[in-house]
Amino acid sequence: GQAAQPIPFQLLPQWQVDLMPSDHATPATISGGMCYPTYTATSEFVNATHILITISPIGQPSSILCSEQLLFIAGGVRFHFEFFNAGASTKTLLMDVSDVMSDSAANWFLQRHGVRSYIIATDGILSTIGSLIDTVTMLSGFATVSPPASVRSEEH
Repeated sequence: GQAAQPIPFQLLPQWQVDLMPSDHATPATISGGMCYPTYTATSEFVNATHILITISPIGQPSSILCSEQLLFIAGGVRFHFEFFNAGASTKTLLMDVSDVMSDSAANWFLQRHGVRSYIIATDGILSTIGSLIDTVTMLSGFATVSPPASVRSEEH
């Protein structure tokens, strides 16, 4: 088969689910990846300033060379990327949210939305680079620089 063509903006994170930290973490499903069809994830407070996130890929990888990234954001200010490739197993990460807990707005966001999870659904590094090039190429027309109004008025 032919290699998949890069798609502009495919490298942007796609929101999946809010993981609500609790003492009784309920697994949530993250889907839409190009390497693994789904993941299960939980988040729970281990103390007042740390959240433990557990992520497990479900199913078989799409290829032996596939890879993708998951992004977790707590309180809108604390973030963590986790990379998965073929053969990945369950991963855990301990997120320090002490800065989130000390900021009233960030703490409110965490209490209301939990840890937001995103997937960056690209099929490996070559597809990611291709998508980045396509995105930049598409947007390059918007990046033209025009001189300030005062300079333009002097030319006429």
